[in-house]
Amino acid sequence: MAAPSGAVLYILNSKIQKVRFVHLKKIARKNGFVVEDEFSEKVTYIISELDSHEQVIRVLQKSYPEANVEKLSEKCEIVNLEWFTACMEEGTLVKVSDHHRLKIEKQKVEPVAEDPIEVDPYQNAKYSCQRVTPLVNPNQKYSDALELLEKHAEFLGGDNNLARALAFRKASAALRAHPRPIKSMSEVENLNDLKGGKHCKRVIQEILEDNFSTEVENIQSDEWFQTMQTFTGIFGCGSTTARKWYEKGHRTLDDIMQSEGGSLTLEQMKGIEHYNDLNTPVTRCEAERVLNIVRNEAEKILPGVTVIITGGFIRGKSSGHDVDFLISHPEEGKEEGLLAKLLQNLRKYLLYTDIQRKTYGEVSSSKRQNTMDRFERCFSIFKLPSESEASENGAKGEERYQDDGQEGGNPSKKMKMSSEVDSPKSDNKKTWIARRVDFVITPASQHPFALMGWTGSRMFCRSIRDYANKEMNMILTSHGLFDKTKNQFLEAKTEREIFEHLNLPYREPCERNC
Repeated sequence: MAAPSGAVLYILNSKIQKVRFVHLKKIARKNGFVVEDEFSEKVTYIISELDSHEQVIRVLQKSYPEANVEKLSEKCEIVNLEWFTACMEEGTLVKVSDHHRLKIEKQKVEPVAEDPIEVDPYQNAKYSCQRVTPLVNPNQKYSDALELLEKHAEFLGGDNNLARALAFRKASAALRAHPRPIKSMSEVENLNDLKGGKHCKRVIQEILEDNFSTEVENIQSDEWFQTMQTFTGIFGCGSTTARKWYEKGHRTLDDIMQSEGGSLTLEQMKGIEHYNDLNTPVTRCEAERVLNIVRNEAEKILPGVTVIITGGFIRGKSSGHDVDFLISHPEEGKEEGLLAKLLQNLRKYLLYTDIQRKTYGEVSSSKRQNTMDRFERCFSIFKLPSESEASENGAKGEERYQDDGQEGGNPSKKMKMSSEVDSPKSDNKKTWIARRVDFVITPASQHPFALMGWTGSRMFCRSIRDYANKEMNMILTSHGLFDKTKNQFLEAKTEREIFEHLNLPYREPCERNC
């Protein structure tokens, strides 16, 4: 097919997925159109997914800083993909109508060089733990963008990139706590954790002007980033392993199973087997159903036991990637041995378990070391029956999962696990969903500290520990608070008392979404 006379197309890749972008250029060339890979004076039609004429100009100016973009664009039609699609369907140039042209903005965004305005000093405190950070905030489009950059830096690994990741998270936390929608860069200039952040400011400014960030969109459409997201979604796979697999040429879960099957850990094998379930968000309703199952079994073993859901759910989230339980008993020491017995009672629900007993060198004290050694945790994959299946499971389940005469130890090695009974071959229809469930056992004396640590958010905990160390000369962990000046541990019966020790105003869990 002959090329339409005089027409030269340039497709702007902003907001277009990489694969689709390549496909669009291929289709146009196949239909005889001339498509330029670079913007130049030859171009007569600029095709874009952006919302306005001005956004296109700004993006081109950033990409081609030495070109007179405004002058060059004057002779171009700046059109949407609807016009492009119509041309491809007709196989020739279609007349440009008003609904094809990108709109022209009536108002400009305020310039960066404004006089700074005052920011509420309460919200602009030095540490994230001093601010109120609600779950829903008016600046989510900025914080989401910065958190994607944080994840990208974490995926890259190495000390420099991890430092960059922390800077992105701190900036995001500052925006999350800001009580009003950011409308100009003058509101950002003097925010703590953003004052020296040129990279963060550049991203925020671009979103202010264009309602998106080119850098963020490029990362989202990047094959490496997408593959890293897929691989780190495997239970038991971190960024280091994911990078190694990518460097070997692996791109899919099938690649991993075929090439790495013999070297996978049991945890990773289970993670791939239940990949779709484990990467589907856990709902609050599901978390509460797991809570009822766990609490009922724990109460049978140890009357008076406390079982609490922690993590994002306690901070107000409606869904999460797992369910964390903090389990304790008001009488110190009663919790010893509970975890092994509880897992034994829950064996029909367990697809995988990994018990971790920790020794804590975070706070050095021979007096408390034995107490801290009793702190236990178990990572598990939990088989949550559908609500209808759960009501029928009772007596039948007890017959199917008779005690095999082994007590204690690691149930993943010593029990008949649920996956051995409910193999795909025996299931006509799946009546359950796999969920990540973590159990944390803590003695009563450590319960408030563990509750704070497991409530999160991760940034809040990092911030309050940093504050304790730098401002109060104390060491705060999930197991205790040590005053280095007095050389003693400080007791607390509630989270509120921990805040009092630190001279901080109490923050409800729903205010800790840094």
